[in-house]
Amino acid sequence: MFDQGELAQFTYGAFDIAARSMQKMEEEEVEVTFPVGYKPDRTAMSSTRKYRKEQLLSKYQFLAYHQLSVNALVQLVTIVETMLGDVLRAVVVR
Repeated sequence: MFDQGELAQFTYGAFDIAARSMQKMEEEEVEVTFPVGYKPDRTAMSSTRKYRKEQLLSKYQFLAYHQLSVNALVQLVTIVETMLGDVLRAVVVR
């Protein structure tokens, strides 16, 4: 669980760094390339999209302030469910 908290903090910090560097950019549009799948030879298929700077900043804010906490909660519930399943399995085996 502590690892998940650490990863969440690093992710939030990365969003903050990206947002700050984007605010310093002079360009009003940012081109982003991201993977969308795999080709049959297992190489990544990429897609490129242009975002307005304020549009991309709002996406970073949504990820940092909303989605990150939701994903952390889902992961916490999953970890607890797995632990309880392991404990129950150990009790039944004994």
